[in-house]
Amino acid sequence: MQQWKDIDLDELDLWIGVCILMGVSHRGSERSFWETRWTIRRPVASQIMSRDRFKAIKRRLHAESDDEHSPRPEDPDKIGVLLNMFLETAASIYIPGKPLTPET
Repeated sequence: MQQWKDIDLDELDLWIGVCILMGVSHRGSERSFWETRWTIRRPVASQIMSRDRFKAIKRRLHAESDDEHSPRPEDPDKIGVLLNMFLETAASIYIPGKPLTPET
């Protein structure tokens, strides 16, 4: 296993993009996105980042308070702010019943 390298915002954006791609494609396991056999290969994820790097980020990514005496773990501290921003943005662009395509 490689030594950990800190992640920057650009790489976090790429990692989130791969997660979204995996969520919307519904095509097999996480591992299959880095498959090398031509019959089932999906090269997009492997062109964005290596499978090992994706897994390393996934393993280490977490949100925690800077305060030693932080609120209960279930309280939406830092991750809650990010989640709320995502939900507000999604709600502002999604219209139920309309297709989600660039042409609409």
